[in-house]
Amino acid sequence: MDGSDNFDVYRFWTHFFTSDDMKPMLESEGFEDIECFDDVLPEIDMWNGENVLFCKARKVFGKMDA
Repeated sequence: MDGSDNFDVYRFWTHFFTSDDMKPMLESEGFEDIECFDDVLPEIDMWNGENVLFCKARKVFGKMDA
């Protein structure tokens, strides 16, 4: 809130997923070759270290189902 009593509303939804959670979600959207990496960032605060998961995946567009 500023001095004129104007305010902005910010909403944050934070979700924590494991690689076991992410892989099925990515597969259901057509991603393949999914690799997930934990513990990539240094443990400086709660948003780094073990609380961050990076996933690398490949999606081929136009791929026909057999």
